[in-house]
Amino acid sequence: MEEVVDTGLKRDAVKHRLRERTGSIFKSRQETGLGRQKGVSHDQILISSSPTSLVQIAKSLEGDILSVSKHRTVDNVLILGATGLTGGTIVAQLAQPWIYLNSTDEIQRKVNNLYPPNEKFERSEKSHNFLKRSKSPLCNVLTRKKTVEVVKNLFCFTRKPLEIGNVAPFEKLDAAWEHTVVYKGSSLVCKCDNFLCDEHLVSVGYLELPNKSQENFGTAIDIQIQQYTYHLTYENSQDAHGESCRHSLTVDLKINVVSLIEKDSSKWPESLRTLFREEPTAASVVTKKLEQTIVWNFPPLRQVGTIISAMGSTSFQERKTKISRRFVDYELNMLMVQIFSESKMHGIEKKAVVITSFNNLFLSSTSEYFNTKLNLEQDLATNVPGLDKLVILRPGPLVGSHTHTVANPDSQSVKPSFVPTTVFNIYRFKKSCVEHKLKFIKDVSNFGVRLKLSEICARLAYQRSCSPLLGYVVPAYKVAYAAAVRSIYSPDRASFVELIKSDQIEKMV
Repeated sequence: MEEVVDTGLKRDAVKHRLRERTGSIFKSRQETGLGRQKGVSHDQILISSSPTSLVQIAKSLEGDILSVSKHRTVDNVLILGATGLTGGTIVAQLAQPWIYLNSTDEIQRKVNNLYPPNEKFERSEKSHNFLKRSKSPLCNVLTRKKTVEVVKNLFCFTRKPLEIGNVAPFEKLDAAWEHTVVYKGSSLVCKCDNFLCDEHLVSVGYLELPNKSQENFGTAIDIQIQQYTYHLTYENSQDAHGESCRHSLTVDLKINVVSLIEKDSSKWPESLRTLFREEPTAASVVTKKLEQTIVWNFPPLRQVGTIISAMGSTSFQERKTKISRRFVDYELNMLMVQIFSESKMHGIEKKAVVITSFNNLFLSSTSEYFNTKLNLEQDLATNVPGLDKLVILRPGPLVGSHTHTVANPDSQSVKPSFVPTTVFNIYRFKKSCVEHKLKFIKDVSNFGVRLKLSEICARLAYQRSCSPLLGYVVPAYKVAYAAAVRSIYSPDRASFVELIKSDQIEKMV
């Protein structure tokens, strides 16, 4: 009997000594305050025969920070000629959310990159010896509320500020509008009520770089930053895990239009090398109206995946600006694309989308303008070794106006009660004629007579039998749409050079 007592005392002494060394890990269930449950109990382990359901666990963690997961993707794009007829429309297209939804399925591809649809998660049976799990799909509490932030940075080299404004008319959006994405095998739907837009933000100022960079950079450059933020919440009311699970996917689409304003386009290559270096460049944006400083980080050049060029000149602009037309049409385009392709990063494809002009052997051999465009296409395809993809758009004469007019509702005349309707209509007609004449004179002084006549001829020839004779007339907004779509997505089977002619552009919209 004395030996048994001694053995018990020794066991208690060992337990006490272990408890002192390891803290509160090895505690009996009576000391922890936990009630006894059905099952085989030990001091440290409880094998339960009736585990708590996953739905109850999800409810207990409702609102916990662990139930929200967020991922971020960033795409950087360079745009040349953003203030022209086609270039301005390209920026407006890329600043809107619609082109990233159904037009290119960009949002769906971003989700697939994070969670491939054919990805299977294999669980080892050895890690689940203590709990028998049901065969039904399991809810992962840590990822049931997913947020994906998609950032699009559009860096535009321009000679003047851009006027985009509010580009997403949500007040005209149909109440039955919806968009669907496939997420982890389930179809999630974003309805009109779950599609929100933040207020459009505009900051105008000038750049201040670090001391060493500023010395190489020379004079300060003006900058304009326009920020657009859209929130899309995708939900699935028929979730396989039950309504209590409430899976949701939130996509925050943030589009930053950064305009680098420099009137002398010959300085653009130097600005490109200075701002987009091998490492991120932190620049201070000193705003004019708010009198405050904003820090803006320019990404390394190797992280810029796409360049879009809608840059071109005319003989009238050549006389007005004293800048050679060949320099703008050929040399500047080549130099900017070559600098863009110098630095590469694994996983980022270097793509160039260039808008030239309709062309053929006769035109290129008789006209210097068409010969320059042909040389640009050939040299981009052969003399830029770092380029992975080249998309060339060859539109015909463009339908559209180079001037952007905004309707002013206050300018509309109101008929006085004492004036007859016929007299008032004659007055309005004459007033409209005078306004159109003044506008035409202003456009001629800014763009030249030849450009305005080409606008009129293209508008008259569009969708007429004579259109192929002029190179197949196409609206400028369709050319911009084709360039914007190809900058986001190109067919997998496309070759290194993709040539899109004017009649093909017409069918893309």
